[in-house]
Amino acid sequence: MKHTYLVSPGTWQAKGFFKDSNGNAYPVTGSSIITHERKIWYNRSAMLIHTQPVTDIECVYEITPLDPETYSTTWTAETLPMGRISGNFAIVGNTILSSANTPQGANIETLRQLDEGTYENRGALFMEGQLLSTWEVILTRAE
Repeated sequence: MKHTYLVSPGTWQAKGFFKDSNGNAYPVTGSSIITHERKIWYNRSAMLIHTQPVTDIECVYEITPLDPETYSTTWTAETLPMGRISGNFAIVGNTILSSANTPQGANIETLRQLDEGTYENRGALFMEGQLLSTWEVILTRAE
């Protein structure tokens, strides 16, 4: 199965759960809009964590395009609470792995393809060596 997330332009909807450092779970919804330009790909992501009040997290990834013969690439993003971060994507079978490290923390994430229009996303954010949050989301291609 050929990957469709990141490697193809499109809009994706997200739905799942977010857990804070205390293990409190909250519903999460969001979107991811992938666009490709000649020398850069973008992933504009937004997540609404349904806490009281709602927490809105937005992030714009700038991704070095994957060559047809490669299985990894680099990315940078601007996001809270980590600021500007850099990371890597690696394609391993039906899964896209993502990792990033900064002096303040680390982000790890998996995107496992279930079918052409569905990915299972799991991730964790660590700050200063402590688990800050985790998430479990299903991404569904909207267009």
